[in-house]
Amino acid sequence: MPRLNGLVVSLCLAIAAPAQSWASTSPQDQKAKLNLALQTIETEPQAGLELLRELAAQDHAKSLDRLAYFALKGVGQPIDPALAIDLYQRAIDAGHTRSLISLAKTQVKVGQYDQAFASFEAAMELDLKGAEVAFLISHANAQLGHHSDPEMAWPRLVELAQAGDRNAQLGALYVASKSNRKIADDSRIVNSLLSKAEAGDGKAAETLLRYLRTQTSKQSQYLEIRQSLVTHDKIRPRVMTEEQLYLAQTQSPGQFWTASETILQNADTSGYARGLFITSRINKNAYVRILQRELSELGYNPGRSSGYLTQRTILALAEFCQDQNINDVCRHGPLKSAAIKLVATELTKVKF
Repeated sequence: MPRLNGLVVSLCLAIAAPAQSWASTSPQDQKAKLNLALQTIETEPQAGLELLRELAAQDHAKSLDRLAYFALKGVGQPIDPALAIDLYQRAIDAGHTRSLISLAKTQVKVGQYDQAFASFEAAMELDLKGAEVAFLISHANAQLGHHSDPEMAWPRLVELAQAGDRNAQLGALYVASKSNRKIADDSRIVNSLLSKAEAGDGKAAETLLRYLRTQTSKQSQYLEIRQSLVTHDKIRPRVMTEEQLYLAQTQSPGQFWTASETILQNADTSGYARGLFITSRINKNAYVRILQRELSELGYNPGRSSGYLTQRTILALAEFCQDQNINDVCRHGPLKSAAIKLVATELTKVKF
């Protein structure tokens, strides 16, 4: 530990020195600066990004890859897929070939299907770990435009999942939960991911929660597992809020109104807007009652919190939309999905 602390101290001193002092840094120093940048981003995103940009200016491949990821996720900056694509390409050019998979996924997101297909093929030609599975998932989800071939991809994806490939297992359950595709015998995959979740794999826990929720014919069989997984300490707060709501609906539909209020009261910034939207999908009246209470707390006059969309509630919501400059969406209807999502987002901004 003393040696590590000494390295960090030296690194901080170097950062404080003129920028050109980094021009001739060794690979070891660059790695240390990268680690410091990634640690800094957790608490000071702008400062961490600046460190990464200094490394990226030297064509440091891993830093370019991380900058691309943060641009795609909107960490410390607006979400910018075009910038992410450019940075991933620069990372590849600098020798970080694993960025090919991330590049392909990003190209899929923005509808660059020909480019994505080519990137996936290049990644598979290099035999990069995870390339085939990512390619198959994109096919199975019909995300590759005219290149998509779900019927080809699905059997192979399930085959890899049954053979124990973790990414294939996650992908197969994800595809199955988003579509009508069935896995003839999912027990091996489910049990394998349960073991991984018990060992601390948060991604496995999240994927299982989504998949088991969609298996309507086995709700009683999977209820106890979902109750356990929803308390997993590695799942993201946003996912936890969403799955708590779905679980509350499964357990006690008649008490969902009060349960949803309690869940959203405990939600953090990342989970509140999504949770409010999910509430509206499960039970519109429960959503309206929460909306009435939120508007009332903000000083509007939506009437009593009845869960019914009264004229007074509509007028109070219209006033809120006017104040938040989102009238263009709100005027299409207070219970339209687009309006609910935007209202939930704006409520989050003023609430937290």
